[in-house]
Amino acid sequence: AFFLEAVPLRAGRADLSALARRAEAERPLARRRTARRVGLDDRITQWFSVEEMLPAPGQGALGVQMSEKDSRRQQVAAAVDHAPTRAAVLAERIVLRRLDAGCSLPLGAYAVVESDRVIIRAAVMSLDGTYSASVEHSGLGHEWQAVAARAAEDLLAQGAGLLAAAGR
Repeated sequence: AFFLEAVPLRAGRADLSALARRAEAERPLARRRTARRVGLDDRITQWFSVEEMLPAPGQGALGVQMSEKDSRRQQVAAAVDHAPTRAAVLAERIVLRRLDAGCSLPLGAYAVVESDRVIIRAAVMSLDGTYSASVEHSGLGHEWQAVAARAAEDLLAQGAGLLAAAGR
């Protein structure tokens, strides 16, 4: 037998606020303990929030892959699936896919899907830092795909497609 405690790594604003009140110091300490364990704690001078620096699309999310025929593992995966997080990650990946971007393009995207709202922030920058574009869109929670597509289209309208093409 095993025990599993689900701890939200990604959450909506209300969830994050409640989490911060409940265990404000715990998560930064966990990150610092990890840095210490790998011998990097003395080299880190700044911890960034997603408001300060957007992560790469899908960063920090866990993915599970299994055989369609493995019903037991599918049941376990379904039990730990967090639909809002899955939608948020997929929304971020819509931006990545629509810009036809890969690892060579400095692109950040972060989505939060709550029961009735979705917010997605995305930004792109040239490698030399001379160009940047950013967007923030929100909408109804069940429209996360359309909101993500609008964010990507706005980045493309600001010239992000040229950067993606140059990086290929």
